[in-house]
Amino acid sequence: MKLQILATCVVLACAAGSVYGVIMPEAEAADSPADALLFSSWTIAPQISSFHYEEPHIMEEDGVLYGVTFTATRFWRASESRDTLTRFEAGIAAGEVDYDGALMNGTPYKIDGNDDILANARLLMGWVWHDDVYSNQVYGGFGYRYLGDDSSHDFHGYKRHSNYFYLPVGYERGQKLSEGWYLGLGAEFDLLLYGLQRSDLYGGSYESIRNNQDFGSGYGLRGTVEIRHQGPTLDMSLAPFIQYWWVDDSDVDHGFYEPENNSTQIGLDVIFYF
Repeated sequence: MKLQILATCVVLACAAGSVYGVIMPEAEAADSPADALLFSSWTIAPQISSFHYEEPHIMEEDGVLYGVTFTATRFWRASESRDTLTRFEAGIAAGEVDYDGALMNGTPYKIDGNDDILANARLLMGWVWHDDVYSNQVYGGFGYRYLGDDSSHDFHGYKRHSNYFYLPVGYERGQKLSEGWYLGLGAEFDLLLYGLQRSDLYGGSYESIRNNQDFGSGYGLRGTVEIRHQGPTLDMSLAPFIQYWWVDDSDVDHGFYEPENNSTQIGLDVIFYF
């Protein structure tokens, strides 16, 4: 499964973009004054996605998440064909997932309608090289990812909070197709810096279990394709994406540990530019 996800991201990266917006028109914004808050470009994007979480040979969850993402980018002109940028990104999605696994004694067990929350926040810095047709961008930065899962409405359920601090490194390529139309693609690798799992067992009536995940014990992959139309009154794009995360076993706390797990999110952003 991990090889299939990696191959998908590689195919996306070779196709020709951005995780949150084709760069081409924004690069031109480096010549224009920023707004009152010092940003050259803003985006907001409603999002829908399918979400799959799995602990191999133990359990899995599946559901649909609904959310929104936001970006604010500031460009600086370094030369006629090169810009530097700083970008802040944030997003949140929520929905219900169904659990299919087993109790601690091995008895098969299912729980429907667990509440999941997935949130991200990142600060990025990058460089853009561009001409009249193509743009290329590389970036890196610092990111935080939160995954909350609440099955406490069931007698055997509990609340789990997954916190990941990671280093994102990515490449984006944009191409102008015709007047007002752009094609983009982005690919990203995320290196886990530190993970903290908190599990509120037994209805939270006991001390929470806290498990740590060390540097390098997990990674993420992301690929995005984007088709953008920049019209006189509306500037928007459609951006299908795939996001994959794999995290190894955690340490042990009070006899409990967070097993090796992976998650796959496949969805669509509808991005509006301001």
